[in-house]
Amino acid sequence: MDDITKVLRPLRKLMPDRQLQRHEAESIAERQAGKLLELLDVNKLPIDIACIDDLQGITIAAKPSLTVKNKLSSGASWYDKTGWHIAVNADDGRTRRRFTVGHEFKHVIDDPYIDMLYRGPRDSDDAAEARAEEICDYFAGCLLMPRMSVKRLWTSGIQDQRTLAARFGVSPAAMAKRLNVLGIVDGRYRHHQTTGYGWEEQSIRSYLRPANIIELAYPLAA
Repeated sequence: MDDITKVLRPLRKLMPDRQLQRHEAESIAERQAGKLLELLDVNKLPIDIACIDDLQGITIAAKPSLTVKNKLSSGASWYDKTGWHIAVNADDGRTRRRFTVGHEFKHVIDDPYIDMLYRGPRDSDDAAEARAEEICDYFAGCLLMPRMSVKRLWTSGIQDQRTLAARFGVSPAAMAKRLNVLGIVDGRYRHHQTTGYGWEEQSIRSYLRPANIIELAYPLAA
């Protein structure tokens, strides 16, 4: 089992010690997502986001009615003397919890540089925080829906967005947004409710990893 510091070190090396423009922040986030998949040796779909919990020095837990600063929240991350912690709201749907782990892990990566990465000289705390949240969402999308994996499945003929969402273990809305970001579709997509996958609620791994695993013969990273 690897230590979290051995994973964070190469991911943080990809980050320059200065304020980032949006296109830079997104490019770096995608490179970090690809590098994380490489470091975790993930080569299956849906992405086994629970592999993060296997690292020494980080713990993921699902908590009902999770609140942050007295407000209901999907997730939180923090560091204490025992290591890094990620909490996800147990009341959220499974695809949302998986996305939240990716989002919060980006906060963990950014932690040493958070005061400068997304803050302009005249930005308020709220503006800088909003930018950070957007990039964390972008990272989660890159992590759970790797660029080359999405494009290969799309070009192979799997173009129903709900089917793709099930393959990647994400919500149809998240899949639609990723396809739009990649320039595959124009974003005009109605969200359709889908049935659950029938997974059992047990360990944190059962909270985060879909049961259907697809072997891939090509690298996941872009």
